[in-house]
Amino acid sequence: MTTQSSTTGLTVHQALIYGGLMVTISMGIRHGFGLFNFPITSANGRGRETFALTIAL
Repeated sequence: MTTQSSTTGLTVHQALIYGGLMVTISMGIRHGFGLFNFPITSANGRGRETFALTIAL
């Protein structure tokens, strides 16, 4: 009786690197909208709360 183990999963280091990249990209996109806050709110005549709500949704 022989058993074979298949190691097709990620190592711990790879999981940490890929997870860190996903967080970096997603947070970078979300924080990047702060650059457009003032121009968009002043052009549309709405408050920053409305812009923040639309980004959050």
